Amino acid sequence: MRNSWLNGVDLTGANLTGADMSGARLVKAKLDKANLTGVDLRQADMRNTSLNGANLTKADLRQANLHGAYLPKANLNGANLSGAIIRQVNFTGGNLNGANLTGANLSLADFTEVDLRGADLTGASLVNVKWTGFKKDANTKGLPPGR
Repeated sequence: MRNSWLNGVDLTGANLTGADMSGARLVKAKLDKANLTGVDLRQADMRNTSLNGANLTKADLRQANLHGAYLPKANLNGANLSGAIIRQVNFTGGNLNGANLTGANLSLADFTEVDLRGADLTGASLVNVKWTGFKKDANTKGLPPGR
């Protein structure tokens, strides 16, 4: 599935565990409740994709474009999103425990009730992010002062 053109595809509930989808185009795709554990999505174009309740545990999303994606209740435990474009993304109620978000563009993201314990946001762009009720711990790095 590497470099595949899957724009607008409906993969709701699909099991894509460990798949190589690097460089894939998944613009406006529907991956709600899909199992994407360990999937390679490096440099994938996932603008405006719906991933509601998807399992992206340990997924590799380095330099992926997730601008406008919808990820409420998604599990991104241990996922690598370093350098990714994640502008205007809704993570409400999601799990980013231990996620690598270094250097990511998270401007206008919604982290309402998100678990950021152990996440690394060092060097991330955090302009106008919504922080309501998020969880952090001593291992959470890169949060803006006062957060």
